[in-house]
Order: sequence, then C-alpha cells, then structure tokens
Amino acid sequence: MEKNLNLDIFHSTWAMERRHPKLPEWSLAEQCEMVASAGFQGFNIDPETPFIPDVKSCRAALANAGLGCSICAFPASLEDVRASLNYCVEIDAKALVINARIFPFSPEDAVPFVENALELGRNADVAVQFETHRFTLTNDLLFTYQLLDLCPDLDLVADLSHYVVGREIPLPVDKFHQNLISGILSRCVSIQGRVASREQIQVPIHFPQHQPWVSQFYQWWEQGMRSFIERAAEGSTFNFTCELGPPDYAITDSQGFELSDRWSEGNVFREQIDRTWNKLVNERE
Repeated sequence: MEKNLNLDIFHSTWAMERRHPKLPEWSLAEQCEMVASAGFQGFNIDPETPFIPDVKSCRAALANAGLGCSICAFPASLEDVRASLNYCVEIDAKALVINARIFPFSPEDAVPFVENALELGRNADVAVQFETHRFTLTNDLLFTYQLLDLCPDLDLVADLSHYVVGREIPLPVDKFHQNLISGILSRCVSIQGRVASREQIQVPIHFPQHQPWVSQFYQWWEQGMRSFIERAAEGSTFNFTCELGPPDYAITDSQGFELSDRWSEGNVFREQIDRTWNKLVNERE
C-alpha cells in the first residue's frame, strides 16, 4: 500500500523584500495575496523582517489568504529557542526552522544544544528543524555530516547553496562532496530553494552561463525529495521554500537594480518542484 504523503511549497517573507531603489515594499497583506494567487501553500516567516506586523495581525493575514506558515529563527541560546517556540504556538506555525548562532568546536560539543532544542520542540508540539546555513551551527558541511550520526532525531532543512559557496564545490561535483551532500539530503524534511555557484551565493537562473548549476541543484532537490518519500511516515509533509534573497544576496548593477526578477524565478521553482514531486509519487504507484 502506497503512503499518503504531502507537499507544501512555501515562499519566504525575507525573499519577498524588494529593497528596490525606487519601488516601495509590499505589505504583508499584499504579499499574502500574491503568494496565495500564485499557488503557494504558505510562508516561511522571519519575524525580524521589517514589514512583519505583530503576531495577531500576522496570523489574521495568513488566515485571510488561506496560508500556512513556518518560522525562521536565529537563536543564540535555548531561551531564544523557547521564545521562538512560543511565537510558533501563537501563530500556529507548522515548524520552527533553527539557524543556531552558536559555534561549538566539535560536533560532540553541539549535541546538548541540538538535543535540548528538539526536546523543547516536542514539549511545545512544534516540529524543530535545523537549517544548513553559513555563520550558524551547521556552517560546515563536514561538521554537520558528523552531527547527524550523533543526533539521530535531527531533521534538516537543506539549503545547499551555503555549502557550495562555503566549500567552493566545483562542477562536476566530486565523489567526496557528493557523498556528504547525499548524507545531508538523506535527513532533510525541507529544502530552501536557491541556486548558487561556487563563487556566488545566488545566481540568476535564466542566464546561460548558470545552467549547469541550475541543473545540479534541480538534481539535488529531486534526490532530497526522493529520499523523503522513501523514508517518511504515513501522512508526512515535505516542504520546499522559495528563498531567493533580496540584495545583497541578489546581484545588482551600479544603480542598485537587480539583474533578474526574483518573484518570477520563485514561480519557476514552484512549478519545477511540483512537477518533480508528482513524477516521484507516480513512480511509486
């Protein structure tokens, strides 16, 4: 009997920041209308994003648009984790995505924080996941790979762009690094969508010179989804979040104008992920 699994495609509130030299920012209500109309199921919310209102107003805006949400946090302590979990409960978030601003010297030293954060999440009935991100606990690919064996309950949100840049991984990807990335993808329950090159954290996906990297990231994303489908429990949901960041992630010209349309690119990702998910699910039927 085939498992009943679900796919949620979210957008990131941080990625909806325009930071345009001449155009105003969209309000959260405007963004909710755009995202819902485009076919996204929700938002990954960074409460520190400038346009995010108080939690009550934010929850109302999401509900009016029929959108779910997850919360992105950058805790530097377990007290910060508790505060973020309280926010999750108030806004009815599906998950807390942690980018921990702690820097232990070894994976073994990281275990207490990770295990305690996961326990706090279980007590609050909120799924706690750790994102792979530079300048956080998971900054290094090797470190994070080793941490997975030490924390068997650790679920990852895989943003592979940080590892491609952080380790200057070349194309074609060598076997050593592919094995490490496969290990990350074997534990991911969510993917943050962005395409990087070994020199740039975020590249315009329509430029011809970037197509080899676009193809590589699409392959990795498919690998992560296939892994999830094979190991997930009945009724589980995989999340893909479009996270094309504003400047300075987005490349700009001398006047501050971006070289590509991030909103359009996010919709390309949404369509790609939907096609890939349906293909993988149909393969199992």
